[in-house]
Amino acid sequence: MATVQLEGVDGVAELHDMLKDMHDKDPKAFRKGCQDFMVQVFQMSQQQVPVDNGVLRESGYMDIESKVMVIGYTAPYAAAVHYGYKRHLVKPVRRKALRWEVDRKERLAKHGSRKSARWAFSKGHYVPKDRAHTEPRPYLTGPFIRALQTGLLERAIFKRMAQEGGKI
Repeated sequence: MATVQLEGVDGVAELHDMLKDMHDKDPKAFRKGCQDFMVQVFQMSQQQVPVDNGVLRESGYMDIESKVMVIGYTAPYAAAVHYGYKRHLVKPVRRKALRWEVDRKERLAKHGSRKSARWAFSKGHYVPKDRAHTEPRPYLTGPFIRALQTGLLERAIFKRMAQEGGKI
């Protein structure tokens, strides 16, 4: 699960004060506005999720409790896709996993049988950091921070306060 921290985002203190004032005016409308905001962020993150086979996108969930609203992805590799990963060693689990035939062209040229084939096995290899699939792809924090910067949270709360008939 990715934890969003708002360090380095401009205007966080002002946003906090404004949201506190809005909460004090109408807590019920404030909560419903926050729920609307989180639904929109979840939809934006679903559009940002990289899709190879759809498992990561399908593992997304929203949990709205009494005081906490959570957006998460439960696929085992969700954090690796979101944050990227560093150079690491890939080892074969079974002996056949990483193997290749040695001198295949020579054997085929001599019309030798497959019994004469010689096999080489890998003890593992490193996946380097500079590959495209190892770079971070922030499908959750990116939409959240973009939504905050564009004022989506304030608009959702104002809309709910207007619908509820509260003071704006």
